[in-house]
Amino acid sequence: MRTGRTITTIGTLLGGAALGAGVALLLAPQTGRRTRRQIRRKALPYIEAIGEGIADRASDAYEWGKGAADQGVRSLGRRLRALAA
Repeated sequence: MRTGRTITTIGTLLGGAALGAGVALLLAPQTGRRTRRQIRRKALPYIEAIGEGIADRASDAYEWGKGAADQGVRSLGRRLRALAA
């Protein structure tokens, strides 16, 4: 049940952040176009960093999977040779 509480807490936190961001945008003292441009400019480095992190994780997962597959093939080969002997 602890995981459920953690998920609820994270969901509440994210919901509150989204609500606060929405209110801030509604009450912003500048035009929507200018606000969007400002958000885009400030968010771009974070988006790029997240993309790089995802690419790194994907590469790690690929290498791990490749190693596991190679190990499985070697193990299967050994078992087949043992059965044929």
